[in-house]
Amino acid sequence: MNDQIQEMTEYIKFWIKFSQKSEEIMHEYNNLSDVNKRKASAEAQRIFMAQGVAGVMEYGRNMVL
Repeated sequence: MNDQIQEMTEYIKFWIKFSQKSEEIMHEYNNLSDVNKRKASAEAQRIFMAQGVAGVMEYGRNMVL
């Protein structure tokens, strides 16, 4: 039973952190110019369609600023 609680706690913590990071990204997105918002949205759509969430995370890891 204790392992189940620990597993559920870990799962909930993951989604809380995911939600917080999503909010941060949306805040940064909202600060972009309209032109950059359109470019970012188009790029995100291509990545999601091709690879899903895991692909987006990998893409972000490999980006060079």
